Amino acid sequence: MVQDLIEKKSRRPRHRKVRRPRGFNLQSLSWLDIFALIFSGTYLISYAIILRKYAPTAPTIRRRTEQVISHGNIEPIISESIPEKQPPYAPGVVVLGMHRSGTSMLSGLMVTGMGYQVGEGLIPNAADNVKGFFERVDIVLQNDEFLMKQHANWAGNVINFDNDLAIQHYHDGTVNFDKGKTGLAFLNDKSNSPWLQKDPRMCITLPFWVDVLDERPAILFTYRDPLAVALSIQKRERELYTHKVGLELGLRLWIVYNMRAIQHSSSLCRVFSSNDAIINNPLIEVQRMSDELTSKCGVPAPKYALKQSKVDLFIDPNLQHNSHSTGDHEILEVYKECTIRDFDHGDMTGQTETRTVNLYIKAMRMYCDFENGSAYEKDYVWPSLAP
Repeated sequence: MVQDLIEKKSRRPRHRKVRRPRGFNLQSLSWLDIFALIFSGTYLISYAIILRKYAPTAPTIRRRTEQVISHGNIEPIISESIPEKQPPYAPGVVVLGMHRSGTSMLSGLMVTGMGYQVGEGLIPNAADNVKGFFERVDIVLQNDEFLMKQHANWAGNVINFDNDLAIQHYHDGTVNFDKGKTGLAFLNDKSNSPWLQKDPRMCITLPFWVDVLDERPAILFTYRDPLAVALSIQKRERELYTHKVGLELGLRLWIVYNMRAIQHSSSLCRVFSSNDAIINNPLIEVQRMSDELTSKCGVPAPKYALKQSKVDLFIDPNLQHNSHSTGDHEILEVYKECTIRDFDHGDMTGQTETRTVNLYIKAMRMYCDFENGSAYEKDYVWPSLAP
């Protein structure tokens, strides 16, 4: 038995001695080994520096590999999941457009037919706007205050109005802001959203109001044929105020107001239309603008969709002041896709007539560019008002 135990023990596998690695001996390395070590170390250090510099530090972008089947083959693609961009938001809309350009009609449809808020203290209806102006008295008077401080008014020297100076006058108290306090408080009250602010003077003073508002508004811009606007102003001033106003002033104002409206609103979300588009199909066009203000600019949707019954109550085509036709007059110029025809000069003569015709051609070029959309481009060249 003892012999058997000895034989079993002898048959057990012997443990092999494990050689411990010798210490690192630089002298045992060849020059190729040394070069490889240096290269590998340099590569790793460089890679670490690049990762630290360029790799995202927050988990905002996550790369993942997916597989898609394309034409029967499985192909890997790399996609990036990026946090969703916050949707735009604007508490209300500022309607921009020259006097006598249909802004009252547009605003009235949106206020009475859809529920946009304008608050109280509006300018009452008048003979030159029997359906209403939808303009807050306090903001209109405050705009006049700023204009007068710079020796301007709605019809004079508006091209030289300096909004930076108006902001300075507001902050240092040079201009009394008592008239504008209630209007500004209304626009900054979120419970009034979606609000609508309309005053043609806003084309000139818009940057000031954007500066003092808590939230940036959206813009709704509309325009009308310049000669129709000039004729309407001429008629209103003559019949209501016994002022004799030439077409030259109306055309000049048309250029300035529309130019400033586009320039001053370039950084804001905008929706565009025209008086002709609204008149031709008010139900569809006004609803389109409202929908776009919501989807594009983030203005909260109004309470109601516009209905034809509201349109019929509010719009009277006979109230379109001084619609005109130049179809039988001489062609003055063909500009892009527009044919600019002459108009009835009335009793104009001499230099007044020359200046008026020149302004008319410049205004009609702008009108054509509004129609084709090029006037909304950033690099659009506006006309000079020099004689």
